[in-house]
Amino acid sequence: MGQPLPEPGCNGTSAVAPAPQLDLIGAKYVAKGAAVVRLAPTADAGIATTLTNGATVWAVGKVRGQPWIMVARKGKSIGYVSAASLAPAPAPAPAAAV
Repeated sequence: MGQPLPEPGCNGTSAVAPAPQLDLIGAKYVAKGAAVVRLAPTADAGIATTLTNGATVWAVGKVRGQPWIMVARKGKSIGYVSAASLAPAPAPAPAAAV
C-alpha cells in the first residue's frame, strides 16, 4: 500500500507550525482574493498552499497579538493566512416556506 497523497495544492513535505496562543474563532471564513497559506504565522514562512478568491476554510483562531488566522480543512490544520485576506462567510439564506 502506498503513501497517502497530499491534498491538492499542498506540498506534503512540511508540517504546519504548532499553534501559538489563539483567540478561538471556530467559524467558516472565505478568501477575499487569492491568499497564501503559510506554514507558520509569519510572512517569510514557507507556503503550504494557496486559496482562490471565494475559497472557504474553517477559521480555527486568530494568533493572539498578530494578524494571522490558523485555518483548517476537513478537520486538519492547513496553515496560517493573513487576517486581511479572509472574511467571515455569509450566513446561509433561510429556507423558503413551502
